[in-house]
Amino acid sequence: MKTIKLLISALLILTLTACSTTTGNQNSTGTVNLDELNTRIQSLEDEKQALEKENSDLQAKLTSSEDASQLIAEKLTAVQSELEALKIKYNAISGDVKQEGSVLTTVGAKFVIEDRATAVVYALRDINFKKLSEYVHPEKGVRFTPITTVNQDTDQKFSAEEVAVLLEDSSRYVWGKHDGTGDDILASPFSYYENYIYNADYLNAPQISYNEQLGYGNSYENSAEIYPGSIRVEYYFPGFEEKYQGMDWTSLRLVFEEYTDGKWYLVGIIHNMWTI
Repeated sequence: MKTIKLLISALLILTLTACSTTTGNQNSTGTVNLDELNTRIQSLEDEKQALEKENSDLQAKLTSSEDASQLIAEKLTAVQSELEALKIKYNAISGDVKQEGSVLTTVGAKFVIEDRATAVVYALRDINFKKLSEYVHPEKGVRFTPITTVNQDTDQKFSAEEVAVLLEDSSRYVWGKHDGTGDDILASPFSYYENYIYNADYLNAPQISYNEQLGYGNSYENSAEIYPGSIRVEYYFPGFEEKYQGMDWTSLRLVFEEYTDGKWYLVGIIHNMWTI
């Protein structure tokens, strides 16, 4: 009997020991999981703080960029206003100079006419003769010269009102003489436009000059004589194919004269090219 009690006591002790061990392992495992969770939470908190700082920095940069952009815009507006004021002043001075028989310098001519000349080329490129007519001289109209030398007797001349509807006219006009043969240049206004006005992409011409000649051929250049005191803007292509060694050069020359309202208007459109 005593032996049985001892065996039962031993078994009880072993059972309690096993339970104690199992409980301890569960607590240990629970502790490990909690530590991992705390570590992950801390990692996320750190990442959150880093992202918040990055976002704050980006917002600061964005605000700074907007402020800088606003400042630049204000400066640009001020510069443009000053330029407009200077152009008005320059136009007044240039009018006095012109009356004395002098010619505006290249820099001065560009300063006065660049924007207006560009608008004319845009109208030509877009085949918008109604828009073009807005820049034609109110009294003198505009003269079309097909090959360099201005001929006051044979070159075709149209008023602003006529220019506005010119391309609607299918009539054929004699615009001048062909180079070499001397035959009449007989063409409709649109055909003339294609061959003797916008025969190249002059809006993107590689060279532009103001009161300075770029293209030279054998034809007599007399635009400065025919249009004294004018501003002449030339859009020039030195050539297109290497095999022609520059003999396929072409240019468009716009001639402007000042009117009584202080604005400069188109009085001549001259086509230039290599001639025999």
